[in-house]
Amino acid sequence: MGVILGLLVIALASAGLALGAVVAIRAGRRALAAELIGEIAETLNLLETHDVERLLAEFGADGRLAPSLPLLPTVSYRTDAPHLALLGAHLARLSAGFYASAEALQDELRTLTSEANGAGRAERVHYASEDLRRTFELGDEALRSLRDIVSGRRHDLISRA
Repeated sequence: MGVILGLLVIALASAGLALGAVVAIRAGRRALAAELIGEIAETLNLLETHDVERLLAEFGADGRLAPSLPLLPTVSYRTDAPHLALLGAHLARLSAGFYASAEALQDELRTLTSEANGAGRAERVHYASEDLRRTFELGDEALRSLRDIVSGRRHDLISRA
């Protein structure tokens, strides 16, 4: 009888530990998703408030100064990159793609400032415009997917997606 009781206690303790681990993983997944949502939304907001799309069009048309951006937020992404697997392969890919695209956009904008008039300049404006479009697409798709992790019922919590 004592052996059976001992085995029962061990089984219940193991089940409790397993349940605790599942709860901790889900909480960590939600926290990671929430951090990325804040950072991605802020990056997209910066792109919109700095009116990069309009400035790129004007830069290509009449030779104005190239648009510039402040350093885009990447603290959460860089800190939590090893934990992206918690989000699943699709969301990890989307998140990495978004940050890579945003970084490529910043590089293109930096290159534009030193680009002389000519065919190379028009090509750089085109590349920057494509990077901007891709950054918005990846950001919006990532936000929609991350929103489901944070709250399956309260989609209104993330207005952008």
